[in-house]
Amino acid sequence: MAIVYAGCGNSTGTACGLFEYVDPLFTIVEAKNAISGTPVSPVYLSSILFGDEPLPAEFLTYANAYGVNVVGDRLRCTVPCGFSSLQGEYQFAIGGAGYRDTTITLEGRYGRADGGCPSRFYDGVEITLALTPL
Repeated sequence: MAIVYAGCGNSTGTACGLFEYVDPLFTIVEAKNAISGTPVSPVYLSSILFGDEPLPAEFLTYANAYGVNVVGDRLRCTVPCGFSSLQGEYQFAIGGAGYRDTTITLEGRYGRADGGCPSRFYDGVEITLALTPL
């Protein structure tokens, strides 16, 4: 019977399992009023799903997140902000004070990964938002 390690190896031949997320998976680079074009910050993410499963907002704050914090069951983002590192399909409602929540679905994939030990992930998804006032 052979044991196979999935992942990267190190100089001793054992599995490394180290991952470095150089960039956040998602970066909200801009949020603006859809009518006037004025900047909107902060924005809030709620009703977060990963695949078909609810995902607590705090799970988005690991690794290299910046400009975000958890407020109740929502993620508060001071634009620009970056969050998450877990690749896959996401759905969440996003809005701000005085703005209608909009539900969006995004496939979160890094654009570049360098193998080795550790493996490094770069070039996440950039998001630009135009929010509708209430």
